[in-house]
Amino acid sequence: MNICMFVKNSFEYDARVTKEARTLIGHGHDVTVVAIHVPEVTKEHETTADGIEVVRISRMHFGLGALSKLAGRYAGTIEQRHGRLTGDPIDVAKVAELGQIMPASTATPGANRPAEVPQARRAPSGVPSPTSRAWASLTTPLLRGVAHVARFGFRVVRALLGRQGRALKTWAINRRMIEVGVGSGADV
Repeated sequence: MNICMFVKNSFEYDARVTKEARTLIGHGHDVTVVAIHVPEVTKEHETTADGIEVVRISRMHFGLGALSKLAGRYAGTIEQRHGRLTGDPIDVAKVAELGQIMPASTATPGANRPAEVPQARRAPSGVPSPTSRAWASLTTPLLRGVAHVARFGFRVVRALLGRQGRALKTWAINRRMIEVGVGSGADV
């Protein structure tokens, strides 16, 4: 008999569910556990040494993963451009600050990794000119301001949605978990 179990965690240290799944496997059943995926911490699909098949789904919903990557890429591009125009090293802390649109999460810590700094498109040629430095001193704060406004706007929308936003997020996660569970062909 195929059995599907759902947990609202990453199923890394859930002893109760692991013990139950082992018992079911010991009685000849196939067990699939649907859990939450933590980027760079857990695998999306794996079979444990005990024979438990684990399928993890993303907590990201409504395109937030793509939006987060876009914000990180934009922040990295701003700082790369600033470094190219001024000759200063890329401020990685500034990239991480500007590229993070969602606050840190204890549920999925790997999802909040710092933004990637893009590779230089062309190598800086010697010492930057005074005109280049002046242009950077005028435009970089404007571009950083755009990133700050975008982050603020995202947080305002989240605050305005409040409980409804959390309900939508829960609904989206539950829907994806049920799709995986039904797709697994489980009897129970």
